[in-house]
Amino acid sequence: MSKCEQCGIEYEAKRADSRFCSDKCRKAAARNNADKIIADTISPDKLSRTDNADKPANYGQPDCQCMHCQQNRSQPPARQKILNHGPYKAAPELADNEINRVSLSGDIDYRPIGRKGITIAQIRAGL
Repeated sequence: MSKCEQCGIEYEAKRADSRFCSDKCRKAAARNNADKIIADTISPDKLSRTDNADKPANYGQPDCQCMHCQQNRSQPPARQKILNHGPYKAAPELADNEINRVSLSGDIDYRPIGRKGITIAQIRAGL
């Protein structure tokens, strides 16, 4: 008899390396594991983090040249926002006219995630 890693019931395993009693439990365990990996590794501060040496001297200042600031300055004054260049803030922490800045392709601190960019393993390592 084997014990299911998801629900804990004992079941008759058809294979020696069986870990789950059913497809339902196997799929639930996979979903739980994926959710945990995402929650543990991909936080907004890790996605846009780079060394300060890579950032221009005016980063986060009124004359900042990041793509967000350039776009923001091109808007009419009524539509311009305050861009948070610092650590990610949750919605309740943001001022009325403030938004979190997330790096875009072309920004000095942009790090793509996925096939040809940064990997989950690199995020876990704190890169």
